Amino acid sequence: MAVEEFFSAISHVATECHDDLLEYCGEVQMGEGRVGWCLLDHEEEVSASCRQAMKDVELEAVEE
Repeated sequence: MAVEEFFSAISHVATECHDDLLEYCGEVQMGEGRVGWCLLDHEEEVSASCRQAMKDVELEAVEE
């Protein structure tokens, strides 16, 4: 993924998930994907627009 696409995806999720991020992930330290994992952990609780944004950017858990 190009850098511009990455930042566009992050911006889209940040905009659509703003309130959810504050409610569920406000205490999470930025970096190493922790905020993304937090959203995934709360996927069933976040707003429909946030879930759609996560789907739009294909934010999903990756099996290791």
